[in-house]
Amino acid sequence: MSDQYGNFQGVPQTPAPAPYHKPPHGRLDQGYPAAAQKPRPGITVMLALAAILILVALRIVDFFLAASIDSLDASSWRSLLFTIFYIACGCQVYLGRRSGSIVQTILSALAIAVNLAYLPDAIKAKEAIDILAPEYSGRVTMVILLTIVSMVFSVIAIATLVSRFVLITFATSGGTPVFDEKHYVPQAWDMVRSTTNPMIGGIESNPGFGLVVHPPLGKQLLALGEFVFGYSPLGWRIITALFGTATMLSIMGLARRISHSTAVAAFAGTLALFDGVLLTASRFGMLDIFQAFFIVAAAYALARDHEQMNLRLHRAYVSGLCSVGELGPRFGFRWWRFICGIMLGSSLSVKWSGLYYIVFFGLLSVGLDMWLRHRYRIRRPILGSLAYDAFPAFASLVIVPVLLYVWSWRAWFAHETSIYRHSASNGDIDPNSPLMLLPDALAGWLHYHQTVLEFHSSLTSSNGHSHPWDSKPWSWLVAARPVLYYSSSNEHCFLSDGPCRSMIYLFGTPAIWWLTVPVVLWALWCLVVRRTMYVLIPLVAWAAGFLPWLATFDRQMYFFYAVPLVPFTIVLIALTLGQLGSTGQPLNQLRANRVTGLAQRLFGATTRTGALWVIAYLALVATMFFYFSPVLYGMEIPDSTYFELMWLRSWR
Repeated sequence: MSDQYGNFQGVPQTPAPAPYHKPPHGRLDQGYPAAAQKPRPGITVMLALAAILILVALRIVDFFLAASIDSLDASSWRSLLFTIFYIACGCQVYLGRRSGSIVQTILSALAIAVNLAYLPDAIKAKEAIDILAPEYSGRVTMVILLTIVSMVFSVIAIATLVSRFVLITFATSGGTPVFDEKHYVPQAWDMVRSTTNPMIGGIESNPGFGLVVHPPLGKQLLALGEFVFGYSPLGWRIITALFGTATMLSIMGLARRISHSTAVAAFAGTLALFDGVLLTASRFGMLDIFQAFFIVAAAYALARDHEQMNLRLHRAYVSGLCSVGELGPRFGFRWWRFICGIMLGSSLSVKWSGLYYIVFFGLLSVGLDMWLRHRYRIRRPILGSLAYDAFPAFASLVIVPVLLYVWSWRAWFAHETSIYRHSASNGDIDPNSPLMLLPDALAGWLHYHQTVLEFHSSLTSSNGHSHPWDSKPWSWLVAARPVLYYSSSNEHCFLSDGPCRSMIYLFGTPAIWWLTVPVVLWALWCLVVRRTMYVLIPLVAWAAGFLPWLATFDRQMYFFYAVPLVPFTIVLIALTLGQLGSTGQPLNQLRANRVTGLAQRLFGATTRTGALWVIAYLALVATMFFYFSPVLYGMEIPDSTYFELMWLRSWR
């Protein structure tokens, strides 16, 4: 039996794959049939033009003759035409099959963009094929699904990319960095100027550039943009904008992977597109969006790993391999878990808070392996997981991240002028310290880390450190205290005769952030009571980004620490919307009136009332985003408008 997202609640009873050969030595990474090749759709310019003309004609017919057309037959034929169109146009864009000129690709993308309103017809295309051409039903279903997925991902990705780059170079202080950019941007530029070997990179050699309290990877990424575009706003912000778009795609990928629903992925992508925190974090030369991307990518890799191990154990179960021995079979090498370790190591190499995710994801990986062994009735699942899974998990999720973290410091070890490089020889280290027993470079590196740790430990409210934009973790749950990144004021502006201001906040869209607590509690209820396992990974990832900060609540904190938190809040909301969308009665079963009639014509007769609530919520999120856009893009507004936007006193 499976839930609404296709996840098995009990032991699956599907037949064993054929051919399947029992792997040697109890390993589950061998003996699988080769995957089927992806279709290679072809397209011509004439077919693309014909598709556009057909779709335009259908729209005209629907507008003038909707009352006289039989809805079922018209919908069926229209869906069939859209099936042909999406197979010809969409798959080429998705798979990158440019068999001809660039004109073909442009026409395909144009046709998809013009006819987005008919996406529900494309979703219903399988039903139309079953009616009109059942012999082709099984052949085109996967192509249709791939096309729909590619279109949804592409449209949201393009919108996200555009939203990140609009006015990206606007907010500066006379052409210089603002807010905490003043620390990281010059450090990255120092890396660019000190680079002699591109494989090694440069170093942060000038302590006058500011605090050097974070690992080098984030600043190395900023240095890539500055290397190409120079020391300019575009140079130090272009990489963050690209990573912001990649973060959105990772959020969509994670949502679809754990839900097996394109609709849920679209919900997650829409929420990520209209969230102010992810937007602002992607438009400034800071480190948080890098860490957010790596963490979401790690969660995605962990979800893929769990899905792959579920499949391997299922195949072993139906073939009788699970009954061999009390501990169960070995899983073999797990590439997705290895990729998860790489992502976690990259997160740790951006900020030390990535250590929290290493601990949580490591425990989660072993716990999921135990659950899988118990689910498939292995006699000793705990002992089997500890014997076969624990050490490989430790190697992939702990040793690999640590090695990658050390590798990110390669430039520091390679340059003799690095900060603290000769701390042992110049007297910075206490002669009685155990560090003096180590080689000079290693002793200096560990002394560097000790100094950074002392800095973070002393940055507490009890030590007198305070900041006007300081916020505690519990305030992040409702985005109660945003952070001001940029501010400028004028005595007069074209919108008003009075004073005006231009301000950019790290500001969370209230329709998203104010649902954090309810959606987390709902996910906990689904996990504990309903045993819906698909909420586990985003829930644990959310806890990893929130709970550890409660233990250090006396430390000076800022709202941008919550940037890695919001992707998993969005995924949980999207999963909840997916559940909500399948509830309620179909519109054609409600009492007929003008409202229900209009809703049927807009969304379809079989659309449920729950789906209407989902649409209304997404519309609310988009409306709020545009309503607060003046403080997200730094638009010049009168003071009166600014105070109207500041709903809460803590926002000012």
